[in-house]
Amino acid sequence: MRLASLLRFASPLVLFLVPACSGATASGFDEVKDIGLGGACGERMTCRAGLSCVGDVCAAAGTTADGAPCTIGAECVSGVCGPRVGAAGAACTASAGGAEGASCAGDADCGKGLRCGFDGTSFFPKCVKEGSKDVLGDCTKSSECLQGLVCTGNRCVTPVLPEAPAHGTPPYIPGPTAWAGATCPENVKGDITALFQVPRTGDAPHTDFYRLPFPNDAARNKTTGKVSLANHPHDPNPPMGFDALKPYLDALEPEPFGVFPSVFFRFDGDFDFETVQVGGDDPQTRLVDLTAGADFGRRLGLSIFLTNGRNRYICQNYVVVHPGRGGPLTPGHTYGVLMRKGPTSCPTRDKTTGKCSGGSLAKQHPDFASLLATSKPADVALDGAWESYKPLRDWLTKEGKKADDLLVASVFTVGDPGRVASRLRASVRAAAAPKAEGWVKCAEGVKSPCPQADAADKRACGTGDSDFDEYHALVDLPIFQGGAAPYLKEGGAIASTGGPTEAIAPVRTEKVCMAVTVPKGAAPAGGWPIAIYAHGTGGSFRSHILDGSARILSKIDLGGGATAGFAVIGIDQVQHGPRRGDSKMSPNDLFFNFVNPAAARFNAQQGAADQHALVRLAESLSIVDGATTIKLDPTNVVYWGHSQGATEGAIFLASDTSVKGAVLSGQGATLMDSLTTKTSPVNIKDAMWIALSESGPKSVDANHPVLGLLQWWADPADPLSYARATVVVPGATTPTLLRNVFQPMGKGDTFTPPAVQANFAIAAGLAFVGPNLIADLFAGELASAQGNVTAGSMKATAAFRQYAPPSGRDGHFVAFDDTQARTDVGRFLLRSSRGEAPKLPE
Repeated sequence: MRLASLLRFASPLVLFLVPACSGATASGFDEVKDIGLGGACGERMTCRAGLSCVGDVCAAAGTTADGAPCTIGAECVSGVCGPRVGAAGAACTASAGGAEGASCAGDADCGKGLRCGFDGTSFFPKCVKEGSKDVLGDCTKSSECLQGLVCTGNRCVTPVLPEAPAHGTPPYIPGPTAWAGATCPENVKGDITALFQVPRTGDAPHTDFYRLPFPNDAARNKTTGKVSLANHPHDPNPPMGFDALKPYLDALEPEPFGVFPSVFFRFDGDFDFETVQVGGDDPQTRLVDLTAGADFGRRLGLSIFLTNGRNRYICQNYVVVHPGRGGPLTPGHTYGVLMRKGPTSCPTRDKTTGKCSGGSLAKQHPDFASLLATSKPADVALDGAWESYKPLRDWLTKEGKKADDLLVASVFTVGDPGRVASRLRASVRAAAAPKAEGWVKCAEGVKSPCPQADAADKRACGTGDSDFDEYHALVDLPIFQGGAAPYLKEGGAIASTGGPTEAIAPVRTEKVCMAVTVPKGAAPAGGWPIAIYAHGTGGSFRSHILDGSARILSKIDLGGGATAGFAVIGIDQVQHGPRRGDSKMSPNDLFFNFVNPAAARFNAQQGAADQHALVRLAESLSIVDGATTIKLDPTNVVYWGHSQGATEGAIFLASDTSVKGAVLSGQGATLMDSLTTKTSPVNIKDAMWIALSESGPKSVDANHPVLGLLQWWADPADPLSYARATVVVPGATTPTLLRNVFQPMGKGDTFTPPAVQANFAIAAGLAFVGPNLIADLFAGELASAQGNVTAGSMKATAAFRQYAPPSGRDGHFVAFDDTQARTDVGRFLLRSSRGEAPKLPE
């Protein structure tokens, strides 16, 4: 718990270098000094320090070594000039050499002639071409300046920062005119109140949005059912060049609340953290199910964060409550975060220990007291809010507690994040069956039917493999996202009109590249079992051939000399290859497209629809190879999804009833944790503060209000919402299917950090099979797991296991890199295809 707001990135002091100047000399001619890059030079016309006169033009030699003083990157051998540690001026620094378009967190991540900035299309910074303006050149943004300089006060200058950032000069430095964020009232003196100010028609515009606890059913308009987010702070001119938050605020207003909320409360003065308690049999602060029925009054696990600080979106003195890790709330249920009286003010806080003294009990807000009254309030503006708080009044009655016992609460009803995804299987089944065409058997010189198939991007036909044959085709898949790919700024939504069981009509079909590998040798009597493989972001329809998964699944060692294998099907996943339309942008930006809320939510759901379509294709798929028809077994289908493919897989598996077993490698859950920990392939963690126009890198963590909003929007695309259903596929009253699910977990995974992987494992109810390689994340590992999930006569194995990557490799890829992981994956899927509950490890 912290005692004050997160440290702000200090507004930069700037070293203004002296501009070119002139003066009379003894000979009577004017002498011009300190001429900048590209300026004319010669006798009595001298270049500024760091430049040389070459061919009558001031030029940078690019010979200055790391650590030596510099003004611009062109002077340096590395091409990067960056802030010194705790000193004015700048020094040449090492470069990571990132190419144009590569993600970055600072100039040192980029190669010569580039700087870290924004291209106007992405939420996150990239290596972009440096500007042309030298010291004191006119500018409106830093990208117009040469590398090493920033635009402050409409001039290109050398920044002086309080500390040297690890990645060099950041793409954004808050200046004196930076967006200040919410306008906050001063702390009250004396008694404090737990704020609960219900919005009313005619309220003056304000930016203290969280003066009403949120999320909150009391915030919904009684007539429209919408929540007004008009007063929520947002920067209209953020560093990346466009207002990214406003579209989310607009999109969220009609949405039901999410299943993994961040619940915010605020006090109007400093409060004593030690007087807020969550432990014991009768905790002062609790998360309670308020839904009528068997779950009414059930307490749930929670985490809590308290601060007397603020950031640019929420005013000072706030509390954040989350459900426990891996604990999404039940769709359709109403919940309450309740805080009984007990918290006190903090008129005096010890500067050393942070302890408070002299406090008095915090008071109820009058609006909150009105909602707890047994009779409807006289203030008609509270009618809707009072009705929405009936579950809380019922709880007080059942628990025998008085309304005066409560200090504050937030009552909110969560929606169903799967309301569209649950209809995709039926929608695929109602559409025309997918068909494959243009089959070729790959070999030296054979041309693939797939667009963009060339040797440079490894999409062309392979030349052969000793373990399997490779076939290419185009498959017609139903597309449910509206608009034109890649949905960069508009389009991409899946229309969800109609009832919960009504099929959604596809808006079009698309010919998608597909590669199928078939083991060499004789097929089993029933045909080759089928593995559907979904690659990660940046992959292709041939990823299973390139990353080794096809080889793993073509010849699975069962011990004693016995082997078995799968035919493996792979396609271009959403926003890859030709599925991007004419765009050449990285799939990293297009699949995780935070610029367009519709694409951010529905790209993954379209990916789930693709997997449903492949299951349907597999039911009638046959491959004719000359005079031979290769027989496949549609009754024995398994799934392996990696990273993006695992995200899509969780959504798909939650409503699929055909796949017997699944491996989900590089799988994570809970967007807000990913955004604050993920550093590959895009360093999102170190860029979030800029994307949110915050004051510095330490201003953003999982308790940030905007991350709570993004999580709310992302719930329908977050594997957290589907995790348990990947194992226990729900039916009307009893499970439809128990599925074997295995999550290989990599130590040192920077794409899906361990804590994010843990969220999924906990939510899915997976057993932990040792060894324990990731400290402080899990305990109580098992030597093995088999059939650990049961329902009636059904039995399944659901587990995760940790592996260490080889030296120099990221833990994200352990399922391909580690020998034991490869063995575990192959055997797990093969046993699953045979209807067994696999033992992990065998």
